[in-house]
Amino acid sequence: VVYKPADDDPRKKEMKLMRNAGKTAVLGLGYGMGSKRFYQMVKDNEQTKELVESGVIDKAKSKEIVDSYRSSMSQIKNFWHGCEKAFELSLDTCTSSDCNTILFDYVDKDIHVTLPSSRKLRYSKPELVEEEKTISTYGIDGKDKLIELAGTSIYYGKGIGLYGGKLVENIVQATSRDILVNIILKLEQKNIPVLFHVHDEVICEVNINEASEVAKIVEKVMSTPPTWAKCLPLATEVEISKCYLK
Repeated sequence: VVYKPADDDPRKKEMKLMRNAGKTAVLGLGYGMGSKRFYQMVKDNEQTKELVESGVIDKAKSKEIVDSYRSSMSQIKNFWHGCEKAFELSLDTCTSSDCNTILFDYVDKDIHVTLPSSRKLRYSKPELVEEEKTISTYGIDGKDKLIELAGTSIYYGKGIGLYGGKLVENIVQATSRDILVNIILKLEQKNIPVLFHVHDEVICEVNINEASEVAKIVEKVMSTPPTWAKCLPLATEVEISKCYLK
């Protein structure tokens, strides 16, 4: 059950602000964003900054939100660490390693990451560097806190840093792209012309007399996962209009 407040409900504005903050959390915290970065993003975003200005989200609350996310979404956190360890192991031993269904291969000093679709991401000449780092975050009281770390870091290309959260972000975004491409190809195979796509939307142009029937086909195609991701839950909403809508 989803509660949708009426237009005259005084809670509607606050719920919209909190929804936007929640979206920021899901999109960022899922890839390792820390409390400082989260607070700054909420503060800088026109759609959420009022939450900071009113004190609903302060630095201590940002820390609480990040900790709560990582605790409740421990499998995501474990996936960051698993991918990072698999990458490091493959690089350190010059062999192959894996994390769940993601394969990491050492190929001519590069690391190739095989996606669920079998497409590969390539990281050029990565290196493992032993170094000390200082991480700046917030404590539970909202005050600045510095954490000294010593360990192995990953760099590739021209000194680009790589860590578990960023690696998972690359994998997820690349896989999302593969899903969208699969959908576009299926639509075109059914003679439904795709004019363009925006994020996770596809925009098709058809005769107005065929729109309702085509909409049913589009909904079915976009809700059907590819063969290499049969268990992936997909859902879509289809809208018919005479012009492009946001």
